Amino acid sequence: MRSRLAVARVLAGVTQSGLARAIGLSPAWVSGVEHGIILPTLQQRIEIARALGMDHDAIFGEGEAD
Repeated sequence: MRSRLAVARVLAGVTQSGLARAIGLSPAWVSGVEHGIILPTLQQRIEIARALGMDHDAIFGEGEAD
């Protein structure tokens, strides 16, 4: 099952590399977050949501992606 972040990123038409560049982190870091290996800080989550043009809660709220 894909993470909400992965789904949101794909829907926004952004690659892992593109998102990483936008938030100043590595593609490996983005992959780690998408796979649940890395837990981003609140500030990092806000930056991710802004970079994707989406609401923070839509990406990081409770529940799972379909």
